[in-house]
Amino acid sequence: MKKFIVAAIVAIAVIAIAAPISMGFAVDRALNTDKINAKLAELSGLCAGDDLPFEIRVDSYERGLFGAKSVLAFGGAAFDGRDLLTIESDMSFGWFPSSGFPFVSLVKSHDRVRLSGDLLDEARKELPESFQDGVLIEGDSVFTPYASFSGAYASRELNYQERGGSISAKPLTIQVSGDGKHNLHFALNQPRIETISNDDYGKPASFLLEDLSARADGDLGGVGNASAELVIKKIAFSNRRQTEKVDIDNISVRTAQTPKGGVVDSVAIFAADSIGVVSSGKTVNADKPSYTFAMTGIDAKGALDLQRRMRDIQCRQAENPQAAMEVFGLIDDIFALFDKGVEVSAKFEAAINDAPVNFNASLQTDPKVTLPKFSMSPDYAEKLASKLIINADFSAHQGILELFEIPELVLQMGTESGFVKQDGDLWKTDAHFKDNQWIINGKELPFEGLYPSNGGYSGYDDDYDDYDDDYYESDGGDY
Repeated sequence: MKKFIVAAIVAIAVIAIAAPISMGFAVDRALNTDKINAKLAELSGLCAGDDLPFEIRVDSYERGLFGAKSVLAFGGAAFDGRDLLTIESDMSFGWFPSSGFPFVSLVKSHDRVRLSGDLLDEARKELPESFQDGVLIEGDSVFTPYASFSGAYASRELNYQERGGSISAKPLTIQVSGDGKHNLHFALNQPRIETISNDDYGKPASFLLEDLSARADGDLGGVGNASAELVIKKIAFSNRRQTEKVDIDNISVRTAQTPKGGVVDSVAIFAADSIGVVSSGKTVNADKPSYTFAMTGIDAKGALDLQRRMRDIQCRQAENPQAAMEVFGLIDDIFALFDKGVEVSAKFEAAINDAPVNFNASLQTDPKVTLPKFSMSPDYAEKLASKLIINADFSAHQGILELFEIPELVLQMGTESGFVKQDGDLWKTDAHFKDNQWIINGKELPFEGLYPSNGGYSGYDDDYDDYDDDYYESDGGDY
C-alpha cells in the first residue's frame, strides 16, 4: 500500500512538473507563422505566388522551462513593407486557477499590442501623454489543458486637446474565448467617443458615439451555427455650420446562421429608434426604421465549394485567359444550389416625417421544377422562369412622394398602366409571379408581356421586312 501511495505521489509530481513544461513545446508549434500566414492568404482569397498585403512574423522569441517571451510583428506590403504593430506576450507555464472547466490553466500570458518602433518614433510627437509608450491595448489570457482559451483586454482612456479641437474616449474592452473545438466567442464594448474640431472662426464640427457593444459567436470549423450583434445607443454628427446633421438613436444590427439538414438559413436585421438627417435645407426624420433580409435553404457547402472553384479559375486566368470560359461550365452548379427550394426575402418599414412606408418582397425557387442542362434557348429561359415564385407588395403615404418630389406624371403613368394604385393617402403595388404568369394589382399580365421578344422598337417595322429610314433622320447632315 505504501508503495502504491509513493508511486501515486511520484506520478502526480511528474505530471505537475511535466505538463507545464510540455506547454512550452505547444507554444513553439503555435508560433509557426508560416501556417498563420498561409491561413491569412486563404482567407484573403490570394492566388499562389501573390504577395500577402499583410503578414505576421516572429520578431523575437525566448523560452525557458516555465515561461517564454515573444514579440510578433504585424505589417507587410499594405503598409509599404513596414511593421504596423507588435504583439508582446510574457508567458508563464504552471497550474493556475481558471474560471471555466477544467478550472485550471497551464499557460498564463500578459499581452500588449503596441505601435511598431518606426511608427512610434514618427507619431510620438502627436500622441497624448498616456500613449507615449505606444501601447494601444493590453490584457491577460489563459490556456487550459483542453486547448480552450480566454482573454480580456482593454485600452487606456484617451483625453487629448489642442488648438484645433479635442478627442476623448473611454477605455475600449475586448473579451475573447474559444473551447478548442472551433467555437469562438468575441465581445467588444466602447462606452463613449467624442471629437470636436474647430475652424478659424471657432465653429465646431462634432462627432459622438455612445455605448457601442458588439459580440460574435460561431463555429470556425465549417458551416455551423453563428450569430453576431452590434448595438449602439447613439451616433451624432454635425458640421461646423450646423447645416449638416445626423442623429441616430438605439441602433441594432443582428445576424444569425443556422444549419438545417444540409442547408443553411441566415437572417440579418437592422433596426433603430430614430434617424434624423438635416441636409441641403431639408429635414428628414425616420421613426422606428427596420430592415430584415433572410435566406433559407441555401446549400452552403456547395456554395463554398463553388466559390473555391471560381477563385481557382480566376487565378489560372492570369496565365491562361481562356480559363475564363470555364465559368460557363459552372452555371448548372450555380442553379443546383437552389434545387432544394430556396427563399430570399426582404422587408422594410418606417415612418418618414410621420408618413409610413412599407416594402415586402420574397423570391422562392420551386423544388418540384427540375431544370434541364443550361442552354441559351428560349425554352430554357421559360423553364427557369417557371421555377421562380415572386411576391412583392409596396405602400407609401402621399407624404413620402411629396418629400422626395416624385413627379405627378410618373404617378399618372403608373396608375394608367396598372402598376400603381391609389387607396386614399396611400400608393400601393401588389405583385405576384408564378407559373410564368404575373398578377399585378389583381390584373394578369403574361410573362412575355414584360419582356417583349423584339426588345422594343429598333428601326424596323413590325414584320422586320422594311427598314424605317425616318428612325435615323438627323438635321446634322450625313454621318
